[in-house]
Amino acid sequence: MYRIQIDNDIFEIPEGWHELTQRELLYLAKLTQQDISCQELKLKMMLYHLRGKVSYHRDIYRDTFKIKIGQCRSKVKLSLRRKCYLLTPDHVNQLTGLYNFLYTLDESADGEKKNLIVPNIDNANPFPVISIYFRKFKGAAQQSMYDISFEQFMFLNTYLNALKDSPEMIGHVLACVWYRGDAWCADKIEANAFWLNKLSAEKRIVMYWFITSCLNTWAEMFPDIFSGGGSSNNGVFDSQQRLLNMLANGDITKKMDVRKSNVVDAFYVIDEAVKRKKESEKK
Repeated sequence: MYRIQIDNDIFEIPEGWHELTQRELLYLAKLTQQDISCQELKLKMMLYHLRGKVSYHRDIYRDTFKIKIGQCRSKVKLSLRRKCYLLTPDHVNQLTGLYNFLYTLDESADGEKKNLIVPNIDNANPFPVISIYFRKFKGAAQQSMYDISFEQFMFLNTYLNALKDSPEMIGHVLACVWYRGDAWCADKIEANAFWLNKLSAEKRIVMYWFITSCLNTWAEMFPDIFSGGGSSNNGVFDSQQRLLNMLANGDITKKMDVRKSNVVDAFYVIDEAVKRKKESEKK
C-alpha cells in the first residue's frame, strides 16, 4: 500500500490491482460502465477508497478543493466523522496519479493512442464462492486458475471466442470456471450459465476480469502456445482438438484422461513439444 500524507495525517491507498478489495473492484466495474474520463475515474476511485467527498465553491475556497475524508487513519479502528482538508488542483492531480496503474496506454494500428483498463487480479479469485438465489457456486480456488482442468480451458476458449460476437455468452464464459456441485461438469454449462447471468453486471465484469487476468498470466508463461489463435468457432475447435490429440499421442482411449488433467500440466507438455519442433526445424 502507498502511504500518503495530507496535512499531518497519513493515509493508505492501493499500490496496484492486487491490493484492490472486492468492494473496490465492484465499484471500479460500475465506473467503467459510465461515460467518464480517465482522470474522473481515478478521482472517484481515490475518493471511494478514502471515503471522501469533494465540495468546491469558488467564492469561499477560491482555487482549492475542500475534501472531507472519513478513512480510518493509522492506529485508529473507528472513524466517526470526516475531517476536512483544503487541496490545490495540483495536489489532487498528484494523488490521482497514484491510480495510473488502472490504465495501460494502447496504440492502434493507425497510430491512435488511448488508455485501456487492463485488469491484473490473477493473484486471487475475488469470488471463490458465490451465492445466487440460495444456489452455491464455486470457482477456481488457486491463484491464476492453476487448478482448473484442460477440458475447462477448452470450453473457456470456445466461449471466449463466441463472446466477441455475442455479449450474452458471458454467462457461458463464467460457467467454465464457476460451477455447482462437487466437480465441474461440461454438461451443466447451460444450466449454470442461466443462473450466473442473473448476477449484477458489476459482478460479472469483475469475474470476467479475473479470467482475462489469468489468461494473460498463462500467455506470459507459455508465449509459444498463446501466440496464435482462430478467428472463428470452427478454427478454435479445430486447434483445440489438435492439441488434445497431441497430448493423447493419437490414442483415442486416453483423450478423456487428458481432458480431466490439470491445465498447467498440459501446457508444460505442449510447450515442450513446441520447443522441440522449433529446434528440429532449425536443424
